[in-house]
Amino acid sequence: MAGYIGRAIEHYDLPIHSTVIYLRPDAGQNDPGHHIQVRFGCQIVIQYQVIRLIEVEGQRVLDTDHSGLIPFASLMKPPEGMSSEAWFGACVDTATD
Repeated sequence: MAGYIGRAIEHYDLPIHSTVIYLRPDAGQNDPGHHIQVRFGCQIVIQYQVIRLIEVEGQRVLDTDHSGLIPFASLMKPPEGMSSEAWFGACVDTATD
């Protein structure tokens, strides 16, 4: 990631914001949002934003009709009191409308 970020900044001269997106509910639980490498006695720290889809309110995605995110909505947090199966059905219904 560090090499990619450095080359992208050099080539495009634009700010780079790194993000790691975890799709599975149990993934990334202990990810601190940074990676530290020690090279030649120096620390190199790469920071990135951590997004765990299970923590994102999925209903907001369906309500705002962000069509590019609809395929991921079923991996997001369902509305309070809705079962996973019902949530999946609601996501499929939205995608097919």
